[in-house]
Amino acid sequence: MKKNIWISWENHRRSSELAKAFDAELKVMKYDEASYLRYPILLLKTFILLIGTRPAVLFVQNPSIFLTSLACFLKPLLRYRLVID
Repeated sequence: MKKNIWISWENHRRSSELAKAFDAELKVMKYDEASYLRYPILLLKTFILLIGTRPAVLFVQNPSIFLTSLACFLKPLLRYRLVID
């Protein structure tokens, strides 16, 4: 059975509370090393997570225009419902 996943690239209380309310597994992805690698690393980690889990519903935290763009790009391929917060 596919599950609901909430992805955030920052640790927000709002994401945590809403993930619980929507019965979604919260995945907080962080990269605190060199700033020029942050987005490529997080995009790759997120891509691998989504390919591996294939969620039924994907919630993403916005802002991160990069996270939101990746989620929109992969939606037709992985066929999840997308909710952008």
